[in-house]
Order: sequence, then structure tokens, then C-alpha cells
Amino acid sequence: MRRPLLPALMILAFTVSALPAGTVRAEDGVTERSLSGPVPPSAPAAAAPGGEGGAAASAPTMTPLTGHVGINVNQIHAGDKLTISVYREPDFSGTFTVDTSGNITYPLLGAIFVEGLTLEELKAYFVDVLAKDYLVDPQVEITFIESPSKSVAVLGQVARPGNYILTTNLTLVRLISQIGGFSTQASLENVKIVRTDERGKMVSRIVNVNQIMGGEADDEKLEPGDLIYVERMPERSASTEKLEVDEPIVTVLGQIGRPGNYVHTAKTSLIRLVAQAGGFTALAATHKVRIVRTSLDGVERVFYVDAGKVLSGRADDVPLEPGDLVVIEESFF
Repeated sequence: MRRPLLPALMILAFTVSALPAGTVRAEDGVTERSLSGPVPPSAPAAAAPGGEGGAAASAPTMTPLTGHVGINVNQIHAGDKLTISVYREPDFSGTFTVDTSGNITYPLLGAIFVEGLTLEELKAYFVDVLAKDYLVDPQVEITFIESPSKSVAVLGQVARPGNYILTTNLTLVRLISQIGGFSTQASLENVKIVRTDERGKMVSRIVNVNQIMGGEADDEKLEPGDLIYVERMPERSASTEKLEVDEPIVTVLGQIGRPGNYVHTAKTSLIRLVAQAGGFTALAATHKVRIVRTSLDGVERVFYVDAGKVLSGRADDVPLEPGDLVVIEESFF
């Protein structure tokens, strides 16, 4: 709900001649307004390049990979494109690009310096300012659409190659699950991650995703700027191996790339199974994945998992047990 606004002429006079309470500064010919309430901080001083007196020099080939230490994937930088959505207020909603000075230009408020803020800090700022002067109980959501400094590229044998924005604690397997999983010709033993280290040198390593799926290796945490390349499976390995009858299995059905039975290992989990099975389809109801588990006495127990929260890092992955049936239903919304 909007607060009663002044007549149009008074609003025009207010926005042109009387800036809102707070600080006003001119930078590069642009008047910036910082309203009372949570005030976006000034641009931090640029950090000097790392000197020679820091940590000991790394070996030419780096394993494990190291990269952009301390980067906050929720922090806003120049070049980022944001969506700001105010519930039921299209005039206050839209897509905004952070310019080279770290500003966005927002309706009624003008230029606002946002570089260095996290999404949550900027959201708190807008809630405070809009509630004080314009709206009653504003509901604000802010997300990244594009971010050159916080993206990873995925190429090769995956369902949807492209550039993707990192979220907190995003890992290799979770990302592959989000983008539809591996193709049927993917070589899971030969996934390359290329990363630029602190010295600006490109280094790489080969990851065996089968070992991650089987619990023999940890999942790979991704960093901004990573390039992931999934090789094609060699022709001699393209035939599908049959499962041994005595191997424990789990079954996945419904809106998944490759429904069927899969070998269960000690660390088989829901997200690892989804990645192995080709990822969710576009119609998958990821918020309500059904797991059917049968106990030793034959009693079936059914529970539901919000896989969307798991993929975004807001919930823990769910370990699976031998014999589990995972059903991914179709979403009708």
C-alpha cells in the first residue's frame, strides 16, 4: 500500500530542490542521495595488489585449486545487474545495472551508491527508505541477474552449457544438478576445473565426479570465474554397464533426465543421485521431492524434501539408503 503522496508539483519541487534527509555528495557530476535510515557505505579504498612479503609462493601446478579468497558472492560490484521487486508496486520494481561508479539509478531516489553492499544490506536499506517516505510495509526482494565478477562458465557434456551466477557454498555437483545434469555422453571421470589464481595465472585440475558420487572424494567448492569443462566419454566406454544383482540400488522416477536404477554407495545422497541421473527436467516440482523408504520389517515410510533449498545451500543434502525410491512429480505452476 502506498502512502498518500504530495501533489505532483510539490513532488517535483521536492525531488529537484530539497533532497531527502541525509547526506548529499556530487561525484563525477552525478548527485547522489543517501536517505536517512540504513545508509549505503562509501566506496572502500582499492586494496593494493598483494606484495611479495605475503604467503610463500605456490608451486606452478596447484592441486588442490586455490582462487579468489575472501570474495563474497552476495556482495554487489560494478557491472552487476540486479532485479529489485517490490510486491504489488511495479513503479518501484525493475532491473538496474550498477555503473562504473558503483551507483544504480532508482525511481524518485536518484543515484544510490550500492557497491560493496550485500543483497541483504541493500534490501534493508530499501525497506527502511520506502517505508518511511513512500509505502506501508514494503515487501522487497533483490536478486542478481548478471554478475561478471561472480559467475562460472560450464561447457561440454552438460544439459545446459552457459554462464551461471554463484550462490553461497555452491559446489560442482550441485551446480550440475541445477543446470539439468550431465549428458549421456559425459565422461564423469574427466571433469576439468580451470581457475585463475592470486597471481593471475590459469591453473586446472581434473575431477572424478564418480568418486564424489561414491563418497570417495569431497565435492568441489566453486569460486567466481571458474571454468568447468566436461569431456565426452571415449567411444570404448560408451556402453552401459549392467548392474550386478547383488549390488544395492536406489531408484529415481518422474521428472528426471534419466529415470532408472542406480548403484547405492555409502555417501549416495539426493542431489548426487539427481546429478547422476541427468538432473531435473524443466517441469520438475523440486520443492516437493518424494522419498519412499521401506524398513526391514516391510513398513513403508514416505517423506518429502525441498530440493530447491538444498541446491541453493539453504538446507542440507539428504543421504539415501539402499532400496530408496525417489519420485519427482510434475509441477503445475
